[in-house]
Amino acid sequence: MKIVVEYLFLESFLINFVVFKSTAMLLKERLRFVWISCILCAIATVCLPILRLSRAGTILFDAGLIGLCANISFKWKSLGRFLQLFASIFVCNFLYGGVCTYFERLFGIESVFVLFAVVGASFVMLRLANKLAFKNKSVQQFKIKTTLCNQQEKVECFAFLDSGNFLSDSLTDKPVSLINLKVFCKLFPQASVQKLLGGEFVEMGLRNAHYIDFGTLNAKNQILVFEVERIVIGTNEIEKAMVGLSLKEFDFDSDVILHNNFASFCV
Repeated sequence: MKIVVEYLFLESFLINFVVFKSTAMLLKERLRFVWISCILCAIATVCLPILRLSRAGTILFDAGLIGLCANISFKWKSLGRFLQLFASIFVCNFLYGGVCTYFERLFGIESVFVLFAVVGASFVMLRLANKLAFKNKSVQQFKIKTTLCNQQEKVECFAFLDSGNFLSDSLTDKPVSLINLKVFCKLFPQASVQKLLGGEFVEMGLRNAHYIDFGTLNAKNQILVFEVERIVIGTNEIEKAMVGLSLKEFDFDSDVILHNNFASFCV
């Protein structure tokens, strides 16, 4: 019995430590006095079977313990924030506890190595998922619904604001946004690869079409730029906008790369 009690104490302490770290990471809160909360939770885990509480009593006991630890380990200024902390601690406990219970059935309750490995791996996976979610959220802030109009054609798509896109047309001195081949073919259904290679820009309906230098870190190339009647970025319209044709697909599920000058349109 002594080994089991020690193991339960260690398991609860470790799980709750990772639970509080995960809550701080997910809610971007500063963690404090985490050792006190972990010791309280570990003592409660060992003593709870001795108390022999009813189901309702156990639920109230756990809820009170979570609330107490939320107050000890975090500062909160509103009831809504407290409820977020409470929910996060509860869900993380459910997650890590469930994973440990599953692996304990496979390897036995006294496998401390498995406990450390499982909890550590679960925390790393949660951290990676959180980083990915944060990255996706950051990307979404720079994506905006955009419409390109040219004669009778209208193409709706998502555009990505590239703060590093300072490409401008040397003839008109206008900023140049980039579109991919899919958008180009919808804007100019009469276009073809043969006409592009042959420079038959007028036949394809391209206005003010010409090539400009397009420099990268590795090499300097030329890119075809031309004028479209209108680009609608959110609620903003740009008449006679210059765009460049890129034969490469863009990242972030976008069909258009906006010029840096349009940064205010994405705010």
